[in-house]
Amino acid sequence: MSARRAAKTPRWKKSPVGFRELSWRSGGVWRERPTRETVDGASHRREPSVDGGPELQRECGRMPRRGSSTSVHQAMHREPIARQRRQPRGWMTGSRAYAIWIRGDKFRERKIMVPPRIAPRVVRVLVAFHDLTLSAAAFFSANVIAFGWIYPFSFPNAALGLVAFTVIAALSLQTMKLNRGLWRYASIPEFAAMVKAATMAVAGYTIMNFFYAGGEYFSRIATVLTWVFMIFGLGAGRLLFRYIKETGALHFGGAPRQNREHYLLFPFCDATENYIRTARRLGSSAPAIAGIIDNRAGLLNSKLLAVDVLGQDRDIGKIVHGLRESGYPVTQLVVTSPSVPENEMRSLLDACVEAHIGLSRISGAQDVRSLEDSGSLRPSPISINDLISRPSVRLPSHGAIDTAAGKRVLVTGAGGTIGSELCRQLAEIGPEKLILADHSEFHLYKISLELQANYPRLDIKPVIVDVREAMRVRHVFENFAPQLVFHTAALKHVSVVEDNPVEGIKTNVVGTLNIAQAAHDFKAERMVSISTDKAVEPKSVMGVTKKVAEMLCQSFDRNSQFTRYSIVRFGNVIGSNGSVVPLFQEQIKRGGPVTITHPKVTRYFMTIPEAVRLVLHSISTEGKAAEKRGSILVLNMGDPVSIDDLARKMIALSGARADIDIPVKYVGLRKGEKIREELFGPKEMVEQSPDGSFFVASSVVAELRLLMRAIADVEKACVEDNAERALLLISRLIPGDAGKAAETPPIAFH
Repeated sequence: MSARRAAKTPRWKKSPVGFRELSWRSGGVWRERPTRETVDGASHRREPSVDGGPELQRECGRMPRRGSSTSVHQAMHREPIARQRRQPRGWMTGSRAYAIWIRGDKFRERKIMVPPRIAPRVVRVLVAFHDLTLSAAAFFSANVIAFGWIYPFSFPNAALGLVAFTVIAALSLQTMKLNRGLWRYASIPEFAAMVKAATMAVAGYTIMNFFYAGGEYFSRIATVLTWVFMIFGLGAGRLLFRYIKETGALHFGGAPRQNREHYLLFPFCDATENYIRTARRLGSSAPAIAGIIDNRAGLLNSKLLAVDVLGQDRDIGKIVHGLRESGYPVTQLVVTSPSVPENEMRSLLDACVEAHIGLSRISGAQDVRSLEDSGSLRPSPISINDLISRPSVRLPSHGAIDTAAGKRVLVTGAGGTIGSELCRQLAEIGPEKLILADHSEFHLYKISLELQANYPRLDIKPVIVDVREAMRVRHVFENFAPQLVFHTAALKHVSVVEDNPVEGIKTNVVGTLNIAQAAHDFKAERMVSISTDKAVEPKSVMGVTKKVAEMLCQSFDRNSQFTRYSIVRFGNVIGSNGSVVPLFQEQIKRGGPVTITHPKVTRYFMTIPEAVRLVLHSISTEGKAAEKRGSILVLNMGDPVSIDDLARKMIALSGARADIDIPVKYVGLRKGEKIREELFGPKEMVEQSPDGSFFVASSVVAELRLLMRAIADVEKACVEDNAERALLLISRLIPGDAGKAAETPPIAFH
C-alpha cells in the first residue's frame, strides 16, 4: 500500500458510545463521517463534531506525529496535555462553531467564534466567474440594445457569437490577471487593467468576426456599448465592495458617532487622503474625520474623499464650535504632513489653544503610509519644541565634523540630557574614540548600550568618574589622552543646590577646576564647558558656582598656550531632565493643580538640538573665528517666555480649560529664584554673529593664580563641611553686587 493511500485510510476515534470513523479531508483537517448510532433503543444520526486538524490534535496529544511509533489507538486514549488557546477549525453554524472536546468519558462543549474564511484559490475562481459572467452580460445587453429584443431569436449565430466573445473575454481577463487583485484595495491600476481587458476582448472579437464571418451582423454601436458595459460591470462590483469596506455601509453595531473621537486634519494633501482611507477601512474602531483645515483660500469647500475643507487655521475656533453644535465633538487637530513649516505650526498651536482642542501630528517615524490599525491612527502629541514661540535656530555643523572626526573625545555627564544627545551627535561624526564619563552607573550603562547598538564600529569607552575627585580625573586623562573635552557634568537645580550648597560647590566649581587642570596638563586641544544664564548676576548658590566655573575657564583660556577653553551659556533647555515642561505634563496628566512660582516669571528657552548644535559650533572653524580668548557663546533665544502662558497653553492643548478643568496654583518664588533671567551681565561686551544666530560675550578675566588659591580655600571649607564659610569665600569671587559680602575682593581682574 502506498504512503499516500495509507494516509487516507479511515481511522477510528474512541467516544463514550463507541468508536467513530474519521476520514482525511483536503486541507489537512481530520473530520468525522456522519454515522447512525443507537442510544436507549432509538436510532439517531450523529453529526460530525469539530476537530482541530492534525496540528492541533498532535499538540493536544491525540494524534501521533508523522514518523512516530505511537499507534493511533494509543494516541486517541491519551489525555490532552493542556487547554489550548488556539481556535480549532470546525463545522460552521452561521458565524459560530461548536467544538466538542473529548476527555476520558466526558463531553465538553464550547462555542467558538470562527469567522468564515474562503481559500484564496476559491476566491480567484469566484472572481473569474463574476468577471466572465458580467462580460457575457455586457456583450448580450449591447447587442440587444443595438438590434432590439429580436436579437437572440432572429440571428442564428447569436449563441455562437456569445460563446466566442466569452472565450475571448476569458483569455483577456486571464492575461490581465484581474482575478488576482484584492477588491478592498481596487484603485486606478486595477481600473486601467479593466480598460485593457475590455479593449482586448472587444478588439479580439471584432477581428475574429471579420476574419471568419466577414463582418456579418457587425454593429459599431454594439461594439462600443460592449466595451462600455464591460468596463462598468467589472468596476462596479469592485467599487461597491470597497465602498462597503471603507464606509462600513453594511456594518451593524460598533461605536456610535457620539462615542467616537472626532478629528480635524491639516493640510489638504496626499498624506491626509491616506489617513482618511485608513480610517474608513478600519470602520468604527478608528476616529471619525470631521473635516479638513487648509490655509489655501482656493480650496475652501473642496472635498477630499467626500470630506469637506472647512476653512483656514484662523477659523478653527468657529469651525470647532459649529461642529460641536452639530453633534461632532472635535477633540484633536491632526497634522498629517511632516513638512509643515514652523510658522504654520505656531499659528495652528495658537488657534487650537483658543479652541480648546489638542494639536498632534503624525511623526516622521510613524509615516501615514504605514498606518495599519486603529492604534496607529492615534497621532503623537506635538513636540515640546513647538511650544517655543520662535523659529528654530540652525547653526552650521560642517566645521565641527572636521574638528571632531578621528579625534579622541571625552564627554563628562554623558548620561544627562545634554551629555547623552551630545554623545549621539558625536557618534554620527565618527571620532577615533568616544569616552563616556558619568558618576551614575545606570545612566552610563543606558547611553553606552544605545551607542554600541547603533554604532557597533565606534570605539566607546564608558568610565565611572566623579569629577570632584582630582586623582580619578587625571587617571582618565592619562589612560585615554582625550583631544576634545566636553564638560557637561553639573548640579543644575536651583532648589537642590540651595539645600546642598557644599555638594553644589564641589561639583560645579571643584569639578570644573579638575577637568580644566587635567585638560591643560595633558595637552588636550580644546575643552568646552556648559554654563547657564543663572550665572549672570547670580542670586542663588547654583548661579554663583556656575559663574565661578565660567571665570575659571576664562582664566585658563587666557593663560594656556596649547589648550583652548570655550564656554557655552544655556537658557532653560526645554524637555531636559527636571525641567518645567515635563513637570507640567505630569501635573496635567494627574488632573492638576499645575504649580507656578509666580505669574510674572519668564525664562529663556532653547531646545535640546539647539543646545547641542551650539556646543558643536563652539569647536567648529566658524565658532573659533568668531571667538576671542575668554569669551562666552550664547544662543539667540529671542524673547523670554512667560511660564504662566506656557502652562496655560499646555493645559489647552490637552483639551482642558485652565482654572476650570485643571486649576493653576501660584506657590511663590523659591529661595534663589529670580522672576526674570538675563543672558548677559551689565559689564559684558556683546557681539552678534553675522547671521544673528548667536552672541559672543566677553568680560574682565580674573588672574588664574589668585583664583585657584581662593578656590583652594573654598575647597578646604567644603572638606570640613563648613557650608557657611564656603559660601562666604565663594561669594567674594564674584565681581559686582554679588560680591558685596566681602570687605575687599581678593581677586584681581584684568
